[in-house]
Amino acid sequence: MPKLTELGETKDQIGDKIVIHQPRYRRAKNLGTGQLAGSEGSLYLCPTAMNAEVVTMSFVNTHTSALTMYLYVKTSGGTSRHIAPKALSLAAGAAYVYDYTVTLGPGDDIRGYASTASKIDYIISGFEEAQSTLPKQ
Repeated sequence: MPKLTELGETKDQIGDKIVIHQPRYRRAKNLGTGQLAGSEGSLYLCPTAMNAEVVTMSFVNTHTSALTMYLYVKTSGGTSRHIAPKALSLAAGAAYVYDYTVTLGPGDDIRGYASTASKIDYIISGFEEAQSTLPKQ
C-alpha cells in the first residue's frame, strides 16, 4: 500500500480510488479595519469570485461613555440580519469580540453601525479564497 504522504491517485485495499491532495495552509489576514459609522454601512464586502471566512471581529469603544452597536450579515441582494445581540451596549473603554465563523460568498457583506459615529474601532480577520481553488465535490 502506498504511503499516504504521496500525492496523486492510488487505490485502497478494496480497489476504490483515493485522491491525495497536497495540504493547503492558510494564514488569517486583516479583512477590514475602521470605525463604526452612525448609520448602517459596510465593514467588509466579500469580493467577486471569492469566498471568505470571517473568524474574528473585535470592537472597542474609545468614547468616554457607553455606546450601542449593531452588527449584521447581508447576503448578496438580501436583507441585513443581526449576528450579534441587537442593540449591544458597549461600556466606555470596553471591547466586544465576535469569534464565531461567518462564511461569505461573493457580494455578501458584514455591516454595522453605532449610536455615535467614529467612536467604536473595529478589526475583522479571516480568510479569502478564490472560488476556482475550492475542492470539487
